[in-house]
Amino acid sequence: MEKLDGDQKDTIGHLKVAISQRFIKPPVLRFRSACEMFGKKQADNETVDAYANRLRSLAKRVDIDDATLLYAFGSGLREKLANFLQA
Repeated sequence: MEKLDGDQKDTIGHLKVAISQRFIKPPVLRFRSACEMFGKKQADNETVDAYANRLRSLAKRVDIDDATLLYAFGSGLREKLANFLQA
């Protein structure tokens, strides 16, 4: 709050705008993060935990539900591991 200019915090309306600009992503950035998340694949030398953590980090930016995150996770696993999910 101290870093805001005086005219950004002189009214509640101005403060709401400043906070929204700082903390709420525009839809285009959320869409880009979602595309990035669904495009991620587990690397050959990456553990399942590391891959899951990487996707969780992206999911926080997009604010998706658990079912969608699980779908992205399963679709990006190495084929050898993904076969266990289908069994």
